Amino acid sequence: MHPPGAGKFTSLRVFCKKLTYDILKIKNDDFNGEVAETQWEPIPLDRSNEKLEKFVSSLDTAIREIEADNGYAVHAPGEREYVLSALKTGKEAIASGSQTYLGQLKSLVVDPLSRVIWRFGGAAVGVAATAAKDALLDWLKEVFEKGLHLIIH
Repeated sequence: MHPPGAGKFTSLRVFCKKLTYDILKIKNDDFNGEVAETQWEPIPLDRSNEKLEKFVSSLDTAIREIEADNGYAVHAPGEREYVLSALKTGKEAIASGSQTYLGQLKSLVVDPLSRVIWRFGGAAVGVAATAAKDALLDWLKEVFEKGLHLIIH
C-alpha cells in the first residue's frame, strides 16, 4: 500500500524527468551504444591534405584572435581559459598524432569554437572561430566522402 499522495510524487518525478530531457535535448538515441562508439572510430590525419592544412591554419588564427581579445579576458576569464585550453589541446593532438576522433574534435574544438561564436557572433573573434569550424567541417566532409566511396565501390 502506498502512502496518501504517492501517485502525485510519481507523476511529478516523471514530469521533471521529461522536462529535464526536453531542456537538455536528450533523446533515446543518446543512449545508443552504436552512436557513442562511432565517436571513437579513428580518423587518419593525412598531413598532405590541403583541407586539413586549412583547418589547422584557421584554428591557429582563431586561437590568436581569442588570445588577443582583452575584453574576453576581462569579462569572461574562466570561459576564455577553458576555450583556449581546449583549443590548444585539440590543436596539439592534431599536430602530433597520426589520427583523431570525432569525440575528441567535438569536445576539444567544436564545442569551444561554438561557445566563441555564440558569444562574439560577427565580431573578429567570432568570425575567426566560424572560419575554423567551417574549415573543420569541410575537411571532415572530404574524409568521410572518401570513406563512403571505399565502402560503396
